[in-house]
Amino acid sequence: MAKDAGSDQKTAGKRAAKGRQPEGEEGGVLALTKEGAGKPVALVKRWYQGSEQFLREVRTELKKVTWPGRKETLASTGVVLVIVFFVAVYLGLVDLALSRLIGALLH
Repeated sequence: MAKDAGSDQKTAGKRAAKGRQPEGEEGGVLALTKEGAGKPVALVKRWYQGSEQFLREVRTELKKVTWPGRKETLASTGVVLVIVFFVAVYLGLVDLALSRLIGALLH
């Protein structure tokens, strides 16, 4: 139980550092006060606000992504296709050799 309490405190500290309130406090993800306990509207509102926050963070992270250009994409695709071809030929040859070996041993 001591480990659980420590990890809960760490989680609460991380949320507080990010500007979020720990669970169980007013405004938190699972804040159920006497006034708002069990009200579906309050739960939906918190879910909506959490989803909105998540989508804002996704948009921010996607702005940081460096997308490859057309030339780089075509080059990478070509490399993948060549490697797949050679691996397929290799595995086909190994399969053929092993099946002939097993066939010879069984007859």
